[in-house]
Amino acid sequence: MDNGSGTLGAHAATTLRHLGFRVAGWSRSAKTIAGIQCFHGEHGFDAFLRQTDILVCLLPLTPDTRGVLNARTLGLLPRGAFLVNGAKSWLTVQFPEYWLFFLGAIFIAVTLFLPQGVVGAFKKLRRKDKTAPTAAAAEVSA
Repeated sequence: MDNGSGTLGAHAATTLRHLGFRVAGWSRSAKTIAGIQCFHGEHGFDAFLRQTDILVCLLPLTPDTRGVLNARTLGLLPRGAFLVNGAKSWLTVQFPEYWLFFLGAIFIAVTLFLPQGVVGAFKKLRRKDKTAPTAAAAEVSA
């Protein structure tokens, strides 16, 4: 459930384990964290991703970590897996003061236009798709 296993990763992994999650971690070099299944290296990364239901990325933005989350990486996750990206990006590093406004704007937009959240919007669309043919059929037969 964690990616990185550095200081932040180890703390997050330990906290999540105490909350009852089955937790695994990945790092470039071999590490041992009590109660956490640890993977390392390139081959370990692929194995780690294949068994991860919730990927928490806390990697710093460095030349080595740039592009770690890509189509190939996300494609290795099991179907239905979630990504929680707490990593820094080019945008958050270059424009930290504007990034907070951007997050605020997203929050306001979601609150105003999707009061039931993204899942509620999808459910509403699905209900419309299911009821539209029935309503049309009722009008034709009447």
